[in-house]
Amino acid sequence: MATHCPFCRSSYFQVKDPAAFEAFCRKWAVRMIRGGKRDRLFGFLSEGEVGLPLSYYDAEKDDWVDGDFLKELSTHYEKAKRLGRHVTVCEY
Repeated sequence: MATHCPFCRSSYFQVKDPAAFEAFCRKWAVRMIRGGKRDRLFGFLSEGEVGLPLSYYDAEKDDWVDGDFLKELSTHYEKAKRLGRHVTVCEY
């Protein structure tokens, strides 16, 4: 029997604040990636066997907290004239 390991990688997109996006990636334990001319575009990829994260670790509470990864991700997008499909489809 095969082992299913979900993996997710976003397309590249512009962000409002690169430092805030980097903190977002650390919080949700996804790896930030950069691309485009002069690395002005950003994205992320999941690491391990989680696909899109459903929770993050809160050190102050010393516990895992459920959250809405995609909703929080959407706050980092730079407004664009035309938005494409930013997150690749993941299967669970």
